[in-house]
Amino acid sequence: LRTKRLVLRRPVAADAEAIARYLNNYAVAGNLSRVPYPYRRADADGWLAAIPAEPEPEETGFAIELPGAGYVGTVGFHHDVNTPTIGYWLAEPFWHRGLMTEAAAAAVAWYVGLGRGDIVHCGAWAFNRASLAVQIAAAASVGALLGLAVGLLTLRMQGIFFSIATIALSIVIETSVTNWRYVGGAAGIQLQRPP
Repeated sequence: LRTKRLVLRRPVAADAEAIARYLNNYAVAGNLSRVPYPYRRADADGWLAAIPAEPEPEETGFAIELPGAGYVGTVGFHHDVNTPTIGYWLAEPFWHRGLMTEAAAAAVAWYVGLGRGDIVHCGAWAFNRASLAVQIAAAASVGALLGLAVGLLTLRMQGIFFSIATIALSIVIETSVTNWRYVGGAAGIQLQRPP
């Protein structure tokens, strides 16, 4: 996969040194639930050796390569409960450039394009402000669009009709979101707290 600035490809054995170097940083590894710290070259070699030759889409990972810098992180999918979950990490020298947003968007577009399902979960530790910011921005956009839609439908009404229409639309939206699997339904977004 290619994005404006990145190449997403299958991880290979030659990536082990960069993986070990970047994940042996608590600022990165401390934000991940499935990565040990300290992280050694043997951990990287073991992870790479465990990748199946033909992984299912729900178990596919991509190496994130930045031309000129090489391997800078990973984005991919794993099974969590009964749905695929996207996971990702980016080496600290490459933070705050929008690279992970770009990589994650490409990975999700790839997965959705396969037609394997309409749900991909994501999560972040409560203290991981960068990952939470990405998820909050997405939620705020959806909320703003819903507010705009309600406003367009009701703001021309007056008096009791305005009140009835606003309450009715609120009930319709609440019922729809509560039963919509794509947004987590009644469970909503769940933050992972450290043990």
